[in-house]
Amino acid sequence: MRLLSTAFISGIHEQAIIAAVALTEAYLQRTLKTVLRWFPQKLKQNISGERTDKTVSLDVILSSKNRNQIVSKIINKQLQGIFYGAPSRYFEYIEAVLSIELPATLKEKFIEIKATRDLIVHNSGKVNETYLEKAGKLARGENGEKLPMDAVYFAGTVANLKKLVIVLDKQVLGKYGNAAIPTK
Repeated sequence: MRLLSTAFISGIHEQAIIAAVALTEAYLQRTLKTVLRWFPQKLKQNISGERTDKTVSLDVILSSKNRNQIVSKIINKQLQGIFYGAPSRYFEYIEAVLSIELPATLKEKFIEIKATRDLIVHNSGKVNETYLEKAGKLARGENGEKLPMDAVYFAGTVANLKKLVIVLDKQVLGKYGNAAIPTK
């Protein structure tokens, strides 16, 4: 009975970590979308914060009802490209576009949490070289080991994700105010 209980609890933590990472990434994207919709000129910035020229396909223009819809499609495409990359890259983009600076420790912890999530989804929670490379100095196991997914790690994960969201939220509100996404 203890074996089943342990397996059940472990599974809950693993699934909750997957959900928590997804929710945090969705929040990061929503925040960027909000600022980019209010300040579309920021779409011209690349990850290093430099201005770049962008082109829009004729299909995007012709399939859009108005300028706002064109801008929304460009934002979605831009964020899709950014968020399919490594978390370190999307943090660079977030900081450049939003003109903020997130604490390195929060970014590093998120990167380890995301690497843990990737292990859960793609390798049954067993440490591999990819995890070790992504997690870096915060790696929590050796190659071939099963990562611990206990209540302590889960509670720390939730705490770190909440801190990241709170710090980002405070900086964005301090810089841009409490803006809502335009509906049209």
